[in-house]
Amino acid sequence: MPDVSVTNSSASSITINSVELTAKSVVYGNKRQEAYSVVLTSGETRPIILWFDLREDIWKTFYKQAADLRVNYVIDGQQMTAHANIIGERLNY
Repeated sequence: MPDVSVTNSSASSITINSVELTAKSVVYGNKRQEAYSVVLTSGETRPIILWFDLREDIWKTFYKQAADLRVNYVIDGQQMTAHANIIGERLNY
């Protein structure tokens, strides 16, 4: 998995409680859940350790199809989700 960092750009602290990956209509939970609950203060950036057990190899999962990385967090008592779209492109050398 690539290195992923989350930045809290809000004025309030947030608590990250899970990270998921949705690809090809399948939702994968992060196998490294021990990293949660993570509290980020306003303006703080922190790396997140990710590991997803995919049903297919990485190229079949991401090649020319967008996947959605979801960071679920709580801010001011409200459950929210931040999204990042991921798409892969196979490089031929």
